Amino acid sequence: MRMKNLRILAIVLLLLPGLMAFVGTAQAATTLTPSSGAISPNAAVGAAYTSTTTLTASGGAVNAKFPYTWSSSNLPAGLSLTPSGTNNASCNITGTPTVSGANLSFQVTVQDKNNVAATGSYTITILGGCSFVGGSTGAIAFGGIDPTSPSAVLGTVNTPVQFTCTPDVTAYTVSANPAGNWQLTSGSNTLSYTLGVAPSGTYTGTAVNLFTANGSTITQGQFVNAPAGPYANASPVNVTIGYTGGSIVASLPAGSVTAAVQNSCAVAGGSSASFGDVDAVAHAGGKTASATPPSIKCTNGISVSVTRDNGLNYSGSLRMKDSASNYINYNLSFATPLTGAGGVSDIGGSLNLGAAIPAGALDNAPAGMYSDTVTLTISY
Repeated sequence: MRMKNLRILAIVLLLLPGLMAFVGTAQAATTLTPSSGAISPNAAVGAAYTSTTTLTASGGAVNAKFPYTWSSSNLPAGLSLTPSGTNNASCNITGTPTVSGANLSFQVTVQDKNNVAATGSYTITILGGCSFVGGSTGAIAFGGIDPTSPSAVLGTVNTPVQFTCTPDVTAYTVSANPAGNWQLTSGSNTLSYTLGVAPSGTYTGTAVNLFTANGSTITQGQFVNAPAGPYANASPVNVTIGYTGGSIVASLPAGSVTAAVQNSCAVAGGSSASFGDVDAVAHAGGKTASATPPSIKCTNGISVSVTRDNGLNYSGSLRMKDSASNYINYNLSFATPLTGAGGVSDIGGSLNLGAAIPAGALDNAPAGMYSDTVTLTISY
């Protein structure tokens, strides 16, 4: 048997360095447009802001999962970066600034998913503005009003509203809506009042009281004929503080300006009933006195009752007395109740005050001077 010789061919593959090359694609660097400059328009302290200048990123490695990221350094307080668009490629400056200044500088950086970044330097001008110290809602009270009093009533600022401005030289204007003819109402009745607000001016570093102390008034000409009751503003009064670039608004809401007209009466002048010289024979049938009523002024519409006491010499009836303790009977009459007609309208004449010596009262009266004092009480 013949054996075959086997030849084994070994094939050796050698991979030598440098014989093979891998080809890649170059990625463009991240860029930022514009790369510097002023942001438009100017902003204002206290006013909502969105720049019309839009920063745009391009280049770099980004996708929907890993978009551009934005950051800033020294961006003025109250402002922030707001990205938008595909892969956050656009960015605007937004917010409500709380500081002011000209050409305030800051930097913005945008980077791709591999942290390849571009940085730009910018400026923004923030104009001065005003803001409230605490709340923007106020309240004013006129308190109790006596229609018979000639003095104007001053309003008390129960809830003050204050504002400050930045910087100190900020000019501001103050305007109210409505501009005038402010009214308080009670049912169908009204009271007109004057609203006291701070004048327009330039801020000097001290908080401004928008509603001025003792600045709001109601004159007697307004309340003199007002019926009693609680009065309040039925609609709000808005006061605008305006400044270059913005404004803020304070309010006196409905029901925050109040007054209370009181039931009141004022009595002035003496009342009298004079019989003059009396002839016992000629006036045997009695005599009527000449009566002068007091001045009575009361709140419009109130009911006023009048009562009397029994005088100094009463004994079954009113009596006049002389120095020797002789007496003459008389009668006193008046109307009651009366109705108030306002703080300057005298209703004393409606009292119909009268006095009379009845028939026979002089029969046994010696000559002399007779008198009595009777007190009339006016109640309301």
